[in-house]
Amino acid sequence: MRKPLLFLLAVLFSLTSAFSQTREELEKKRKEIQTEIEELQKTQRSMSKDKKTSLSQLSLVQNKLKKRQAVIENINSQVNMIDNDIFMNNREIYRLQKQIDTLKEQYARTI
Repeated sequence: MRKPLLFLLAVLFSLTSAFSQTREELEKKRKEIQTEIEELQKTQRSMSKDKKTSLSQLSLVQNKLKKRQAVIENINSQVNMIDNDIFMNNREIYRLQKQIDTLKEQYARTI
Protein backbone atom coordinates (compact mmCIF):
# COMPACT_ATOMS: atom_id res chain seq x y z
CA MET A 1 0.00 0.00 0.00
CA ARG A 2 2.88 2.31 0.68
CA LYS A 3 4.46 1.77 -2.71
CA PRO A 4 1.37 2.76 -4.66
CA LEU A 5 0.85 5.71 -2.33
CA LEU A 6 4.46 6.85 -2.76
CA PHE A 7 4.15 6.30 -6.48
CA LEU A 8 0.93 8.35 -6.56
CA LEU A 9 2.56 11.13 -4.53
CA ALA A 10 5.57 11.08 -6.84
CA VAL A 11 3.29 11.34 -9.89
CA LEU A 12 1.28 14.18 -8.30
CA PHE A 13 4.45 15.99 -7.34
CA SER A 14 5.85 15.69 -10.87
CA LEU A 15 2.52 16.86 -12.33
CA THR A 16 2.47 19.80 -9.94
CA SER A 17 6.02 20.75 -10.86
CA ALA A 18 5.14 20.32 -14.54
CA PHE A 19 2.14 22.62 -14.11
CA SER A 20 4.20 25.14 -12.16
CA GLN A 21 6.87 25.06 -14.84
CA THR A 22 4.19 25.59 -17.45
CA ARG A 23 2.75 28.43 -15.37
CA GLU A 24 6.19 29.98 -15.07
CA GLU A 25 6.68 29.68 -18.81
CA LEU A 26 3.25 31.16 -19.43
CA GLU A 27 3.96 33.99 -17.00
CA LYS A 28 7.29 34.61 -18.71
CA LYS A 29 5.59 34.59 -22.12
CA ARG A 30 2.88 36.96 -20.84
CA LYS A 31 5.55 39.38 -19.61
CA GLU A 32 7.34 39.21 -22.96
CA ILE A 33 4.11 39.91 -24.81
CA GLN A 34 3.32 42.76 -22.41
CA THR A 35 6.77 44.23 -23.08
CA GLU A 36 6.20 43.96 -26.84
CA ILE A 37 2.82 45.68 -26.44
CA GLU A 38 4.46 48.53 -24.52
CA GLU A 39 7.12 48.88 -27.23
CA LEU A 40 4.39 48.97 -29.89
CA GLN A 41 2.55 51.65 -27.91
CA LYS A 42 5.74 53.72 -27.68
CA THR A 43 6.26 53.35 -31.41
CA GLN A 44 2.64 54.31 -32.04
CA ARG A 45 2.97 57.39 -29.82
CA SER A 46 6.17 58.33 -31.59
CA MET A 47 4.49 57.90 -34.95
CA SER A 48 1.56 60.00 -33.76
CA LYS A 49 3.98 62.73 -32.68
CA ASP A 50 5.75 62.48 -36.02
CA LYS A 51 2.39 62.64 -37.77
CA LYS A 52 1.37 65.66 -35.69
CA THR A 53 4.72 67.25 -36.39
CA SER A 54 4.38 66.51 -40.08
CA LEU A 55 0.85 67.92 -40.13
CA SER A 56 2.04 70.96 -38.22
CA GLN A 57 4.91 71.46 -40.66
CA LEU A 58 2.50 71.07 -43.57
CA SER A 59 0.25 73.72 -42.05
CA LEU A 60 3.21 76.06 -41.58
CA VAL A 61 4.33 75.53 -45.17
CA GLN A 62 0.80 76.21 -46.41
CA ASN A 63 0.65 79.40 -44.33
CA LYS A 64 4.05 80.51 -45.65
CA LEU A 65 2.81 79.85 -49.19
CA LYS A 66 -0.32 81.95 -48.58
CA LYS A 67 1.78 84.77 -47.12
CA ARG A 68 4.15 84.67 -50.09
CA GLN A 69 1.19 84.76 -52.47
CA ALA A 70 -0.10 87.79 -50.55
CA VAL A 71 3.32 89.46 -50.94
CA ILE A 72 3.25 88.73 -54.68
CA GLU A 73 -0.25 90.21 -54.94
CA ASN A 74 0.96 93.28 -53.04
CA ILE A 75 3.96 93.66 -55.35
CA ASN A 76 1.66 93.30 -58.38
CA SER A 77 -0.57 96.04 -56.99
CA GLN A 78 2.46 98.28 -56.51
CA VAL A 79 3.60 97.58 -60.07
CA ASN A 80 0.12 98.46 -61.35
CA MET A 81 0.18 101.71 -59.36
CA ILE A 82 3.64 102.57 -60.75
CA ASP A 83 2.46 101.73 -64.28
CA ASN A 84 -0.50 104.03 -63.76
CA ASP A 85 1.81 106.78 -62.44
CA ILE A 86 4.06 106.37 -65.48
CA PHE A 87 1.06 106.59 -67.79
CA MET A 88 -0.20 109.72 -66.02
CA ASN A 89 3.30 111.28 -66.09
CA ASN A 90 3.62 110.53 -69.82
CA ARG A 91 0.27 112.21 -70.42
CA GLU A 92 1.42 115.21 -68.41
CA ILE A 93 4.71 115.31 -70.34
CA TYR A 94 2.77 115.19 -73.62
CA ARG A 95 0.44 117.98 -72.43
CA LEU A 96 3.34 120.13 -71.25
CA GLN A 97 5.23 119.49 -74.51
CA LYS A 98 2.17 120.68 -76.45
CA GLN A 99 1.96 123.73 -74.18
CA ILE A 100 5.67 124.51 -74.78
CA ASP A 101 5.14 124.18 -78.54
CA THR A 102 2.15 126.51 -78.37
CA LEU A 103 4.07 129.05 -76.25
CA LYS A 104 7.04 128.90 -78.67
CA GLU A 105 4.71 129.60 -81.59
CA GLN A 106 3.15 132.51 -79.73
CA TYR A 107 6.57 133.86 -78.78
CA ALA A 108 7.79 133.53 -82.35
CA ARG A 109 4.78 135.52 -83.57
CA THR A 110 5.36 138.25 -81.06
CA ILE A 111 8.98 138.82 -82.10
